[in-house]
Amino acid sequence: MKQGKAERIEMKPERLSGLNIWEIIAGAFAFGGLFLAFVSATEGGLADYLAVLPGLALIAVRLTFGKRKLVRLLVPAFCAVWSLIFFLVNINGFAGSAVAFINRAVAVSNTNMHYGIPSLRAELPQTVATDFFFASTLSVWFAFIWGIISERVALFPYVAVGLLAFIAIFGLFPSPYTVIILLAGIFGKYIAGYGADVKTAVSLYVSLALVFAISAGGFFYQGSSFVQGVKTSFGTASEQMLYGSDSLPQGRLKNAAGMNDEGERLEVTLYGLTPTFYLKGFVGAELNGNEWKPTDKNAYVSAKYQGIIDYLAQEGIPDTQYAEYLALGGRDERHEVTIENKNANAKYAYMPYSLAEYSGGFSSYYDMGLRRDVFSASKYTVQVVCADVSSEGVVQANWLTGSQSQTADMKSYLSYEGNYRNFVYENYCGVSEEVRSTLRSRLGDAGEQPTVNSVTRLIRTWLETNYRYTTSPDAFEGDFMNAFLGEDILMANPAYFASVAVYAFRAYGFAARYAEGYLVQSVGGEEQVTVSVTGANAHAWAEVYFDGIGWLPVEVTPTIYALLDPDRPPPKPPEGAGGDDDPDNKDPVDNPDDKNDPDNPDNNEDPNEDNKKPLSEPPADIKKTVPVLRVLVPVLACVLAVALAALFVFVRREYKLQRKRKRLRARGELYGRTAYDILCEECKPIGGYDSEALEKCGVPLADTERFIQIVERAVHGGYELSDNERRAVESYLIKVSEVITASGGKAFRLRCKYFYCLGL
Repeated sequence: MKQGKAERIEMKPERLSGLNIWEIIAGAFAFGGLFLAFVSATEGGLADYLAVLPGLALIAVRLTFGKRKLVRLLVPAFCAVWSLIFFLVNINGFAGSAVAFINRAVAVSNTNMHYGIPSLRAELPQTVATDFFFASTLSVWFAFIWGIISERVALFPYVAVGLLAFIAIFGLFPSPYTVIILLAGIFGKYIAGYGADVKTAVSLYVSLALVFAISAGGFFYQGSSFVQGVKTSFGTASEQMLYGSDSLPQGRLKNAAGMNDEGERLEVTLYGLTPTFYLKGFVGAELNGNEWKPTDKNAYVSAKYQGIIDYLAQEGIPDTQYAEYLALGGRDERHEVTIENKNANAKYAYMPYSLAEYSGGFSSYYDMGLRRDVFSASKYTVQVVCADVSSEGVVQANWLTGSQSQTADMKSYLSYEGNYRNFVYENYCGVSEEVRSTLRSRLGDAGEQPTVNSVTRLIRTWLETNYRYTTSPDAFEGDFMNAFLGEDILMANPAYFASVAVYAFRAYGFAARYAEGYLVQSVGGEEQVTVSVTGANAHAWAEVYFDGIGWLPVEVTPTIYALLDPDRPPPKPPEGAGGDDDPDNKDPVDNPDDKNDPDNPDNNEDPNEDNKKPLSEPPADIKKTVPVLRVLVPVLACVLAVALAALFVFVRREYKLQRKRKRLRARGELYGRTAYDILCEECKPIGGYDSEALEKCGVPLADTERFIQIVERAVHGGYELSDNERRAVESYLIKVSEVITASGGKAFRLRCKYFYCLGL
């Protein structure tokens, strides 16, 4: 039986060393998947995708003829010549494509992860041909390195997945299809490396495809409310683990009932400011059924608006746009506000609307606000111009309309703002004709030239007359707007009111979007005031774009705007601002029709007690699944960690056994020395090789002497061992490992098997 085992050990390496067409195909799949994943992650073009072909050809040659020494030398030489030829053919174009590739990767990384990595500023020519030359050079060198890695079958999956993780760290997220190709190639390469025939491999691939299909089907399945609830709850629980236990729904209106959950969120210290103001976090552009989504990223890379955000940032648009507008009118006093994130969602940098200056590692999330990166501090200080920035306090400056002479800075600002305004009206005015007509019929006539002010009054009157403000809003099924307009919802909270208001403003031609964050209230008149912001301050509101001024909050939630003092005087306009025909002197900016009055929405200076009452219970399916997931997710994480550790131990053992078997393919003197070295390795658990210690463990002394005799004949006599003698040597090594392993307790046996990796 022992000899039979030794024969199997001898046969296994032989299968590895032979030409295996399945292994070649799997290796090509793995390389193709990795290279295409890299190209898709850096948003490459067609030329970059086609560059995979020379790499695939090189992989096939390497795997087919790689055992020959000449081929091993020719492959790197081919890569070097390939690179040199294309570089010399068009030096500038090749270098330009390299710079363009780096800039593209940097742009993608900055967009996804907000690192702020600087791009290269070199202006060099590039063509489709040079793009292909550069990408194909990367491809052949990738293939050369990949061929070396693929020879280490046991380590192959770790290296491949590690490379994917490495590029993901830099915010380069590949297409899921290319990742599937890569994982399929790794799987095939791994089983091919251990001698699986084509039939077995195909069976395993079919099984893998079925598992993937079932998993994907379960993820995308929409027919069950329970499945939807579990997926939503799992996503919410996972996000809370990553970013904190903030109760803001982040646009998920199904979760809006819990937005005012008690608990400390922020600590805000004001220097020289006491009024109420908003701290903006999440911003939504389109309501997809019952969830607000950010602007589609494709809007920022279309031919018309390519690079629009980077271009606008030169003038502070949109992050500090309102402060820039006020400064141009002569109002440039600055106040400090210090914000410390205690237990709010760590994804967002909560900022006031009059933000003038900020630092601390924050990055613009397109035009939707600021977000933190992994290195940002939880406590940060910003400069603001004023605190009360509700649209109630905005008066249009005369220089916006040209009725006052404009400085060079004003003209520059208006040029940038005009470009952004075009983008805004193209992307934030969308509303279906059905919703538009329904809202306009219910709100009433806003006049021939509606203003933000007049439309706000209509919205407030309609909402206050027909709906009741509560922290326990009515649950709904399906599409939110259908439920709200169908009167399935009669009790609503700020998230509901703000969502409807966005589409109401759009129905009258204004650009609007949904915002969430905190409504901060300070008390007293001291020079320095610290305010504790809790879940009771969580709020949602509509943002309306005021032409020439920027995005500002408009308050439509009943009982919040109504609590403001009706006799409160209007704020003092900035220098250079003028009134208009509005009797309240609050009619600011131009609308798409050039007459867009800001509104009279009030800031919440003293919210009522309802804001501080505990919320109602969340929906039943969420209530049941979230607590379970909070326990289940850490347990699953621990199970996954244990499983990965076990997999690592198993693969490490297989790798070491394979190395020993490969070493025993040597001939002559080298075989004898290798066999003796392996014997010493096997004896490490008992303190090293000792014939007497082996005899005490159960290895007969005669067998040890026979082993030494054969080894010495090979080492000192230059004797080429016969197959029977080689089998005897390997049978002895197997016996030694088995005896040593069995000589101790269970823990000792596990240590011998998986730590010392005894055996062949």
